[in-house]
Amino acid sequence: AYYDIFLVDGETGDILYTVFKELDYGTNLVSGTYNTTNIARLFKDINSSSVANNTVKLVDFESYAPSNGDPAAFIASPVYDGNQKIGVVIFQLPINKIDVVMQERAGLGETGETYLVGPDKMMRSNSRFSEKPTILVNKVDTEAAKEAIAGKVDYKIVKDYRGVPVLSAYMPFNVLGHNWAILAEIDKAEAFKAIDTLKRSMIIIGICAVGFVAGLGILVVKITSKISSLFRNLLAELTSGATHVASASEQISASSQSLSESTSEQAASIEETSSTMEEISSMTKQNADNAVEASNLARSCNNTAVGGNTTVIEMDDAMKKIYESSGKIAEIIKIIEGIAFQTNLLALNAAVEAARAGEHGRGFAVVAEEVRNLAQRSSAASKDITTLITDSVKKAESGTELVKKTKEVFSGVVSQVKKVTDLVNEIATASAEQNNGIEQISKAIQQMDQVVQQNAANAEETAAASEELTSQAEALNALVGKIGKEVGAKDSGDATAAKTAISGKQVSAPVNKKKLPVHVKPSGAGTRKTKVEETDRTALDAQEEDACEGNGKKHAAASARADRLIPMTDDEAFKDF
Repeated sequence: AYYDIFLVDGETGDILYTVFKELDYGTNLVSGTYNTTNIARLFKDINSSSVANNTVKLVDFESYAPSNGDPAAFIASPVYDGNQKIGVVIFQLPINKIDVVMQERAGLGETGETYLVGPDKMMRSNSRFSEKPTILVNKVDTEAAKEAIAGKVDYKIVKDYRGVPVLSAYMPFNVLGHNWAILAEIDKAEAFKAIDTLKRSMIIIGICAVGFVAGLGILVVKITSKISSLFRNLLAELTSGATHVASASEQISASSQSLSESTSEQAASIEETSSTMEEISSMTKQNADNAVEASNLARSCNNTAVGGNTTVIEMDDAMKKIYESSGKIAEIIKIIEGIAFQTNLLALNAAVEAARAGEHGRGFAVVAEEVRNLAQRSSAASKDITTLITDSVKKAESGTELVKKTKEVFSGVVSQVKKVTDLVNEIATASAEQNNGIEQISKAIQQMDQVVQQNAANAEETAAASEELTSQAEALNALVGKIGKEVGAKDSGDATAAKTAISGKQVSAPVNKKKLPVHVKPSGAGTRKTKVEETDRTALDAQEEDACEGNGKKHAAASARADRLIPMTDDEAFKDF
């Protein structure tokens, strides 16, 4: 892909050919209007005598007047005919193709973007958030850009060129000797939105739990002094507090599940982006292989054309020899024709002399007549042969001219095939460089994938912890119910109402059934939850068994449990109890 192609004469510096025929077409890069532009400097550099025939060089973006003053970067390589350099081919880089690759937003959410930065800290690709071009316009003087230009590969929370905190992954990006940097960034608020929400929920739950524990302590103190008068209020407070804890734990469990699901989806999107980059890398590598194969075919075609040119040269030599032989034959025929003419004259003279001799010369006259006839026939045949030879000579001359033209055409074909071979070689080299660049982008996305996977693992562990909190809330509800049973001897109506309220508020933590990607290790917090539930159930079951025994054992067990929960003394405050 390219924006424009230039063919420049190596001796004069004239631009002989361009695709779009802009203002620079036909100008001179050495002494013309644009002799100080970046394309002129690139031509002078690549056209120097010390440059090898397989050299490829790049000049960085600068404002280029023939392209409406837009930024332009160029790649150039010398063109050789054998061992002789005849010119330079120059490609103008297509900014729109660069933007298609850099503005790919898969896995980067609504605020993410990827862009290139040059050593002058100016953008080398257009931002997807700007309707106007940003190449050589927006300056990226950020910590991430400085470290990437310095050769460091890392990811961290920094402020971007807009002053907004972002999660930035960056690395150096070397293009034909130019030290650029590539950065992939997403706003911190979007990247950590789910985690921040979970933190706030955990803080609120923690505050509620602390308040609940503090309130419970106060209530316990009041119960020890005035358990008769304040028992109903205590039971109501315990019930309300347990219900709130259970409800809050259910909410945080739901939030943890939502966070785990969203993080898993984000991880899947990053994986899809990584797979897409691998496919693009594979296609680019295939293009490079095809370019190499095309180069081999062009080289074979060049050898064939050279062989044809050699055959035409040998044909030209043969036609020249035929032309020379035809000329010699024509000269011999002319001599024969002259001899026939002289013979005819001699026959006429012999006939005249025979006529003068009368009867004695009559026989000689007959012979002279036959000789004259033979001479005339020889003369006529010589004229016919002369005509044929003359025609043959003309055709030989025409054939010689055609062979010369064929020779010139084959020479041009050989030259053009050589140029095509060189251009295909340059395309193969450029494809290889493009493949390296895409591989570096793929590595950066893989690093972001690792960060997202870590977040997914943390979210899963948080979800497991919230489930454990839910089980603790259930155990607390069960404990409140048991307290209601223990003191139900006199206030059975109130205890039953409290038990009903508690059991009506029982909640269970939702289980996150969404599967994480294969490489995220699930947390083992679920095992801890199971152990706690089993311990609580064991204690409760043991108490239920005691309650189901005979009357004497039942009252003894109840007394023992009451002593264990609330120390009983002979104080007057416990008379009503």
